[in-house]
This record gives sequence, C-alpha cells and structure tokens, in this order.
Amino acid sequence: ADNMQRILSLAVAITTNDVIENETLISSWMDVFDNVVGQVAFEYTAMVAVNPILEMIDRKSPIPKRKKGNKLLMSLARNCGEDAFDEEDQILRKVLATCGDPNYAIRLDGVIFLRDYLSVNAEKLKEGCRLENFYLEELYELLNDEESCVRIEAIEASIEVLDVMG
Repeated sequence: ADNMQRILSLAVAITTNDVIENETLISSWMDVFDNVVGQVAFEYTAMVAVNPILEMIDRKSPIPKRKKGNKLLMSLARNCGEDAFDEEDQILRKVLATCGDPNYAIRLDGVIFLRDYLSVNAEKLKEGCRLENFYLEELYELLNDEESCVRIEAIEASIEVLDVMG
C-alpha cells in the first residue's frame, strides 16, 4: 500500500507540474495515475490529488491545462466512483460542472465521461437516487446543447441509460 501511495503521489506531482513540457512523459504518468488511483485508500487520494486537480480545472487556467486536469478528474471519478462522490462531494460537482462549461471542448469531455461512467455503473446507480437527481438532469441539459457533437454524445449516453433501465 505504501508503494502505491508513493506512486500516486509521484503521478500527481508530475502530471500537475506546469514546468514539465514533455507531453509523452505527462501522458505516461497520466496512465500511471489512472491505473493507481483506484487502488489507494480514498482518504489518501483526497489528501494528495483532489486540490491539485481542482486548481488545474479552474476556469482561469488555460484550456490545455484544464483539459489535462479534467482527464485526471475523470480518471479519479471513474476509478473511485460513487464512494468518492459520497466522501468528497466537490468531485461530483466539478464533474457535472464540466458538462455546463462555456467551452464546448470541456463540455464534450464531460459528456463523454458521463456516457462512459453511466454505462459502466448503471446497475449500481439504479439502487441510489443520484442517477435520477443528478445524472439524468445533466443529460437532459446536454441533449439541448448548442454543439451537435455534445448532443450526439448525450444521445448515446441516454441510450446507454435506457438500455439498463429498460
């Protein structure tokens, strides 16, 4: 467990570092983050990863930095799931905020995550109220998005949900 925590800490330090410009290195460490984040106790993940990621996705950050931060946020959300949302509700708020971002590229990241997340977790989500209270409401908004690529992804996500619910 200690080694995984050290690896996660390194992955966060490298992927959130603005000085490192080697895209291959960053991409590789983002893959490491994706593979490790769900294997470490969430309390530790919250302590080392949440704030640096939230700083990256701030609307004042440049778009490339925000997209990188969104990738880390979505990885954290996908790997830690509903339990993480229960413990750290700002993660869910930030994931849903990407779906309503003024920049369509950020909204597209959000709706693609939502589609994938709902298809993988739909059975578990049926048991709780979050599907109905948050995700379906967000999907409805995305179905009316001004960008056709966002609407298409929202339609696909809706079909995934309907398949599971049906």
